[in-house]
Amino acid sequence: MTPRGRRWFLFVGLAVFVLVVGSGVSVVVEHVLPRKPFSASATVAAGSLLRVEGQATDIILRSGTDGSVHVTATGDYAYTVAPDTLTAATADSVTTVTGGCRNACSLRLTVTLPAALEVQARTASGRITATGLTGPLTARTLSGSLEVTGAANPVELHTASGRIAVHDSRAARLTATTGSGEIRASFAAAPTTVSATTTAGRVDLTLPKADYYIDATSRSGTPVIDVPSNRYAANTITVRTESGGIGIH
Repeated sequence: MTPRGRRWFLFVGLAVFVLVVGSGVSVVVEHVLPRKPFSASATVAAGSLLRVEGQATDIILRSGTDGSVHVTATGDYAYTVAPDTLTAATADSVTTVTGGCRNACSLRLTVTLPAALEVQARTASGRITATGLTGPLTARTLSGSLEVTGAANPVELHTASGRIAVHDSRAARLTATTGSGEIRASFAAAPTTVSATTTAGRVDLTLPKADYYIDATSRSGTPVIDVPSNRYAANTITVRTESGGIGIH
């Protein structure tokens, strides 16, 4: 082998060594090193809109009994990796809560808020759940499930990959989209507008007795619809799935 060839060989070998060692360090940090618990809390006066933003974070939203927003962040992290700082503040009638973690950590934000407060929540990766909220709700995650119980105002739920579940909704309008995952929704009061769309997954809706126009299509099967459809009904149900069954009851 020529000197130039030997130098090239050594260079490639060194690059592979660095890559392997770097990957090994990441694995050690995440799976071998002891993990330290983390917790923080904050309370702020509620504005007219609550924004919750997480990074690799589960978000739990629940109704409270006073006019404040109470936030608790809990999780753990490797000793060599510090968690991001929890922030909560209200300015110009908007309450903003942020929190997240980097590598080798886990974090959960539990937010207790006035039930009627409008909420916009998003996380890059993680689950979002909401219980007992009566104000407008928008929730987004790139990877994770979305679950809402007892909503009473317009609800918008979007996930690129994950399951969507809605229980006992009294919201007049529901919009739910997922790139990969099932959508299931039940209603305690007849909705005016429902739009449920998934690329890969089943859609199952349970509706109270009322007059509906139902527009449901699936490219991989025939929808099972047990509810009469009236073209001129005031309530509209629209369901789309590329790969998955449809059930409307």
